[in-house]
Amino acid sequence: MKKIVILSFLVIILGFRSAENKVIWQIGENDNSGSEFALAPNGYAKFIEKDFGWEDRYFLIGTSDVKVDWPYVLPGPGDQWGGTGGTSGWRSHALNILFGLDKAPKSREWKLIVDLFDMNNKDTTVLKLSLNGKSWKFGLPKGSGKNSIEDSTSAGKEFVIEIPIESELIKTGGNEINLTTLEGSWAH
Repeated sequence: MKKIVILSFLVIILGFRSAENKVIWQIGENDNSGSEFALAPNGYAKFIEKDFGWEDRYFLIGTSDVKVDWPYVLPGPGDQWGGTGGTSGWRSHALNILFGLDKAPKSREWKLIVDLFDMNNKDTTVLKLSLNGKSWKFGLPKGSGKNSIEDSTSAGKEFVIEIPIESELIKTGGNEINLTTLEGSWAH
């Protein structure tokens, strides 16, 4: 199965089923730490200052730098530190991933994997994932309660989302994945 993985705030793996699983690309390492991401280990309050979360910003696979272009945390609309002026606490943030494929095999089963390190344990999050216009919503469980947002290398409560993807959804050429928090608080 070809996989796209987003790890530790997000490791995304895109891949397909064959004799063995094959990872097409991933963001981050599957090491239960957010240390390789932008703003880590505890710069979450600089999310807006560093220009993350806007609909027109994207992470381009093969070009963007995870240390600079992919934050360890995604605020929810309930997070005042993730707001912008008068809309503070009301705005949903988006993380966008663009990737291209020279040839998308049509006879393969694909899987999108999002590996979250931790979530807020008081104000649960609703996460929306979209791939080329098709969307899925997930109510995330309560997090560890260890305030891992303050230290992205501390212990968290991992949560993995695996989405089977129909081969027709993956295109030759440009593809886009969007992650958005619709309700609640942060996840990373």
